[in-house]
Amino acid sequence: MRRLWSCVIDENFLYYSLKRCILGCSRSGGRGPSMAEVPFSHFIDLMMFAVALVTAVILFYQVKKASDSFIVENKRKRHEASLQFYVATRQEIRRAHEKVIKSTGLSLGDVLSSGRVEEIWIENSEIRFVIIFILSSMEALAVGVDEKIYDFNLIKRLSRTQIMSMYGVYYFYILRARKATPSAYVELEHLVNRLRESCDRDGAGYALAYQTAMKVEEERQAA
Repeated sequence: MRRLWSCVIDENFLYYSLKRCILGCSRSGGRGPSMAEVPFSHFIDLMMFAVALVTAVILFYQVKKASDSFIVENKRKRHEASLQFYVATRQEIRRAHEKVIKSTGLSLGDVLSSGRVEEIWIENSEIRFVIIFILSSMEALAVGVDEKIYDFNLIKRLSRTQIMSMYGVYYFYILRARKATPSAYVELEHLVNRLRESCDRDGAGYALAYQTAMKVEEERQAA
């Protein structure tokens, strides 16, 4: 068994086996060696090589099958984790967002203006903490997608509009937060950019609040 295994892992085995057969042929005057002229050890080596080759092929397909199974299982787990996060947090984020809407009087498609954000930042710590909860939850989702814990395609199908809408509503809060912490919510921004690209590929429109925020930002930069 040890000799057989060495045949599998020794990359020079075929070379030396063939070399011995060729040498045997050359010593017979250039004609093919007869059965009697070929040493029995050569047949043993060739048989060992044939067995080793078959073993290597079997091992290759076993490894490939295990790898394919791992990929399928990993994808299933990411889908399951994505759904669990979606179910666990979507309602909480929605309830928190409704609390912000009730406090600020926002309508569908509206965004928190820079002036309103500054007011909340300084004077309304309760609503500020609610917004922090919303954005932190979405940031956690974005990190999970980036680390491939959550499946991007499934999140896109389930929540693309909601994520882009929330990002639009709180866009100017994110900019205000970055004055204190430049890296605030960068993973969420990266996820939104990917979702925007998917909208472009699919020919889908952007969420209304996202369109509003981007329009206001363009006007602000142009001024």
